[in-house]
Amino acid sequence: MLTPKALVLSHRSRTAPGTAGHRAMSAIKTRHSTELKTRSTEEAMKLHEDVDPSRWCITFDDLKFFQSEVHRVIQDGETFNENFEPSYGPSIYAVNEHYIKPVTAAAGKMSWALMMNPDGLDCDLFITHAWQEDVFEFTDKVLTSWPWRARHAWCCMLANPQNLDIAALLQSPSSSPFALALQSAKYMLVVPNRHQSVYTRLWCGYEAFLAFQSNKIIRTAMPSLWGEVMFAWLRMCPALLIGIVVGIVGMISASDEVYDGVDVAFKSVVIMKVLAFLASLASQNCGNNRLCLIANHVGLASVVATVIGCQNPPAFFQLLPISERHIMQTSVRSMIVMYFVLAEADRIHWRVAEQEADKLQDDYQGSIGHSSCSERQDEVHIWNEIGDQVDEVDKVIQVLLKAGMTSHALRDAHVQGVKLRHAGVVQMAIPILALGPLLLLGIWDVGFYVFLFYAPDDRVTQLDWFNASMQAVSIIARLGFLTLLLCLDGLSHDQLEPPADEA
Repeated sequence: MLTPKALVLSHRSRTAPGTAGHRAMSAIKTRHSTELKTRSTEEAMKLHEDVDPSRWCITFDDLKFFQSEVHRVIQDGETFNENFEPSYGPSIYAVNEHYIKPVTAAAGKMSWALMMNPDGLDCDLFITHAWQEDVFEFTDKVLTSWPWRARHAWCCMLANPQNLDIAALLQSPSSSPFALALQSAKYMLVVPNRHQSVYTRLWCGYEAFLAFQSNKIIRTAMPSLWGEVMFAWLRMCPALLIGIVVGIVGMISASDEVYDGVDVAFKSVVIMKVLAFLASLASQNCGNNRLCLIANHVGLASVVATVIGCQNPPAFFQLLPISERHIMQTSVRSMIVMYFVLAEADRIHWRVAEQEADKLQDDYQGSIGHSSCSERQDEVHIWNEIGDQVDEVDKVIQVLLKAGMTSHALRDAHVQGVKLRHAGVVQMAIPILALGPLLLLGIWDVGFYVFLFYAPDDRVTQLDWFNASMQAVSIIARLGFLTLLLCLDGLSHDQLEPPADEA
């Protein structure tokens, strides 16, 4: 019995030292505690016969392990016979020839997935992609977009036995490993690439056809946004500093009676509030990236200047008890400042979603009728199965391109003429602020009244109880809304079947 590391090392000892994919194998550290045995080709073929094709899956950690393996090979100087950018890596074609095939050949020629998980794994996530993509572009997007409820994923390059006769598995597309895995999956993830739309490939179009038939929700994979978001927040520092300077000047002028500073400060605060209000409206227009960028910077500078320069709380705060006034004022001001910071993250998310949608449209001619396969025989079989449903498949893809995801409800909305531009892109500025700071403020408020209730002297009035009751209702409503969102998300991810008359 050998571990995956020992498998690779034993294969390295039997192969030429210069063979691509072997020079860095001595540094591989397995993520699996179970031992794997080497098999003969006959045993590997029987393994694929015994394990249902829908179970030829990998885990999240397996994919991270695969990514690190390719990194190690590159660091050892392997060129993969391609010119590639280190941040993107070689193409899947090259990785298959120079890493997947040699390593799995040492194990007995089963697939990489069954080499790592010989008993197979239930399929939760089906990944559709095109092999001309760069390997790290693929792994980064899949790892970032992996649904948090999905445990195992089916990916053709790792699921199919690349050293065996794959053509024999694809003679009937409807009974192929692709189709069986997609039928079992709860999620489907489409991975765009920077070279060409995946829907120029007929197999990807056929997978969209199968998803349409089984009413799957399809999502577009996205790259990690944290680097861009952090850089965007760093670029907001000048706006923050400008707001601080303007606020301090306004605060000083308000205390200077010689220059009638109170009037100047009042006018300045009004101008800053108007700018902040207009910026908040413009910041939600994520379709115009430059306008949204300017609005977020102007809005941040305006609200910071207002918070610092306006020391007197608004009139409605005067109605609150003194003990609550300060925390309420601080919370609201912090919330308004954070709005523009989060809106900048929303802008990045929206822009990247547009870029991924553009990649899905690159060279795609609007219909899978123009798509093709590398094997003519596969193309004939697929067209025989799709038949006259090309228009329906095209609608599925069109919704995905516009909304970033597709579902039964979104397809119906598209037919009704509803605008779906990036409907699958979640904007978090308003929801987080509504369910976050205000929720915490309400909890603090109720806690304060409970404290008064247990105070030694009688300080709780009927008005206090009324205020506490209203805050409790607000808390329950927000928690209920958050629970509803989670439940709806769970229902959609569980792929509920449509009504019988709509299926």
